[in-house]
Amino acid sequence: MGGITYTLSFDLAGNQRGDVADIVTVTFGSASQDFSRNSSDPFQSFSLNFTPAGDALYQFGFQDNSNDNVGTLLDNVTIAAIPEPETYAMLLAGLGLLGFMARHRKESAV
Repeated sequence: MGGITYTLSFDLAGNQRGDVADIVTVTFGSASQDFSRNSSDPFQSFSLNFTPAGDALYQFGFQDNSNDNVGTLLDNVTIAAIPEPETYAMLLAGLGLLGFMARHRKESAV
C-alpha cells in the first residue's frame, strides 16, 4: 500500500569457511544497501526500510557480490509495516473513550 513504510528485517552471518569477507546487496523496492560480513562473523540482525509511492507489487532480493561462490548465511527474513503516528493517536483516543465509558457506567450504577 502506498505511503506506508515497510521494514525488511533479516539476520546475516559470515560463511564460516575461510578468511574471506562477503558482501551482499539487499534490495527492497527501490531501496538498496550493501552489507559486509567476515567469514567468522556470527548472525547479526539488520533491516532496510522502504516506502512505496503507490499500490503495486514490490520485490526484495539478496545478491552475493563475492567471488568465492559461498556467500553469507541468511536467516529470519520478515517484512512488517511500521504504524503511522495517526494509528497511535487513534489507539490512545479509543482507549480514553473506553475508560470514560467504563467510569460513566460505574457512576451510573451507583
